[in-house]
Amino acid sequence: MARPALETLGTAEYEGTDPGVAELKDMALLTAMYQMFSGVLQAAAMMRTVDVAPGQTAKDAIAWLGAVLPLAEGYAEVIDGRQYDPAPGQNVAFTNAAVTSLITASREQGVGADFLEPLKKHLDELAATGRGTADWISVIEQLTIN
Repeated sequence: MARPALETLGTAEYEGTDPGVAELKDMALLTAMYQMFSGVLQAAAMMRTVDVAPGQTAKDAIAWLGAVLPLAEGYAEVIDGRQYDPAPGQNVAFTNAAVTSLITASREQGVGADFLEPLKKHLDELAATGRGTADWISVIEQLTIN
C-alpha cells in the first residue's frame, strides 16, 4: 500500500519483515557515500594546490570511480569466503605502500591526510601481525567491535 507513495521519493525496495534492516541499509550506504566523498574532497584539496579547479577534479573522480566501483562485487565474493591469504587481489604490503605514498603526496602539497590515516593504521596492524600477503580488503575483519 505504501509502495506508490514511497516511490515518489525514489525506488522502493523491500528489505524483509524487520524494519531495522532497511534503516541499517540506509546507514550503511550513507557511510559508503561519505567515505567516497571524503576521498573526492582529499583529491580536490590536493589538486587545488596546483590550481586545478575542483570542477575538473570532480569530473576526473567521477570517471575514475565509475571505472573502479565495479570491483566492489569481487571484493564482496572474497569477503563472503573470508579467503584473504594469499591475496586474490592486491595485498596488504602493496596497499600499505600505496597509501603511505598517498599520505606523503598529500602532506607534500600541504594537505592533511586525515581521511587516509585510519586506513593506514589498519594496514599497519595487519602487516605487524604477519598478514602482509593477505588481501588488503581483509581490513574489514578489524571493523568488528568485540
